[in-house]
Amino acid sequence: MKVLVTGSASGLAQALLPRLLDDPQIELVLGVDREECHVEHERFVQVLVDLRSSPLRRVLQGVDAVIHLGAAGYAEPDPGDSERALADMLGDTRNLYTLAAAAGVRCIVHLSSALVYDTRRDGRRRIREDSPRRAPDQCAVIHALQALEDWLDEFETQHPDLCLVRLRPHWIIGPNTASLLKRLLAARIYPRQQDPQPLLQCVHEDDVAEALRLALAGKVSGAMNLACSDAVPLKRMARLAHWITFPAPAPLVARRLERTEAGCFDALRQPLVLDSRRARKQLGWRPQHDSVRAVLKHR
Repeated sequence: MKVLVTGSASGLAQALLPRLLDDPQIELVLGVDREECHVEHERFVQVLVDLRSSPLRRVLQGVDAVIHLGAAGYAEPDPGDSERALADMLGDTRNLYTLAAAAGVRCIVHLSSALVYDTRRDGRRRIREDSPRRAPDQCAVIHALQALEDWLDEFETQHPDLCLVRLRPHWIIGPNTASLLKRLLAARIYPRQQDPQPLLQCVHEDDVAEALRLALAGKVSGAMNLACSDAVPLKRMARLAHWITFPAPAPLVARRLERTEAGCFDALRQPLVLDSRRARKQLGWRPQHDSVRAVLKHR
């Protein structure tokens, strides 16, 4: 199998690439990014190319599967660049997938996010993959992820023979990734929340990487949630991480955290608890870090 991985210089790719290169069924991994990654392996080739440049068409020839981590690389741009980042994310992904389908790629694994779900719904039930999607009103990055999912709905119907897997991980935590949740905990400050505080989850970067690898088999398609089994309030997460944190108004927290829109904190004000049974049963996903405590212990 020949696999192309976009966003190969991103933090998540550093957890993913070694897993792919250890898989004997994968003959070659092409790492595509505008920045160079520091991976050396006889079955790894780095390709420095823009996802909307003409050479991409040639790079995709003979590729069996695409793992698109590009969206992870666009997370939380400078607020002043949010519109440009949104346009880049949409344009890059649309061009990549259109060219991949034309080149005969049989499987596309799309990294999305649990943040595309409508968090205004009843928080007492776990969110399944068929739950309504609605991005927060004031967060450009999440709007872009939502717009991509909307576009994929149409793209999927146009290419019924293509295996398209949409992985929707909760907040990703790990030594190589820097999600908003991880940065909040490290900053020891979080946006003030009303009681009862909403329940949230997270997922370790190694477990997301394993889900990406498993999805390459092409045995199942569609959306799949990724999250640890339990859920706790944000304040409890901080205690589990052994950090003392303090609540503050969202604008103040946004100023404390660089490259963060205050509107993105809306995703923390509503409960977001995922049902990940589909990934566990159909994909065979078995997270090594299956509790909030375990994920934060290995952050």
